[in-house]
Amino acid sequence: MKHLVNCVLISSVSLLMGACTRIGALCSDGTTTTETGPDACSLQGGIDQWQTEPTTFFWVFLLIMTAMLIIAQRAD
Repeated sequence: MKHLVNCVLISSVSLLMGACTRIGALCSDGTTTTETGPDACSLQGGIDQWQTEPTTFFWVFLLIMTAMLIIAQRAD
């Protein structure tokens, strides 16, 4: 059971990496914007960093993975 949980966790990392939604950007000049498209910060020197927040999928997935780990530990 523990091996199965480890396999599921490892194969699910790619899902978690895409489990965020853009909510804005921090521009190169230090200003922020709520724009999320490719032209965000175009007049401020470009995008320094995207601002994101986890999606609902992320939280549901995290809850399921936590439950699987608890079950696996109790089975050992």
